[in-house]
Amino acid sequence: MQVDFRYKMAKAIEQLFIQEYEYVLQDESSLDTKWLYVYRAHGIAGVIIRWIEEAFPESPEYMSRQILELMLTAAKVFYVKDI
Repeated sequence: MQVDFRYKMAKAIEQLFIQEYEYVLQDESSLDTKWLYVYRAHGIAGVIIRWIEEAFPESPEYMSRQILELMLTAAKVFYVKDI
């Protein structure tokens, strides 16, 4: 899959986020939502591209639910594993 296609897909998803959604962050967060949109857009594009590369092993309905779950999932705790 061409890099240009991946970029265009992520950029289109990012624009959709900006137009259609508004994230509410915790009060103490210093995160610029611009970067949240970029991060989520590229992640979702990656999931879609992997789904395509694997020849659509799951139904579109299943993948839609998975992407919605990814958009709503947040971790309150993040551990760094010992190396």
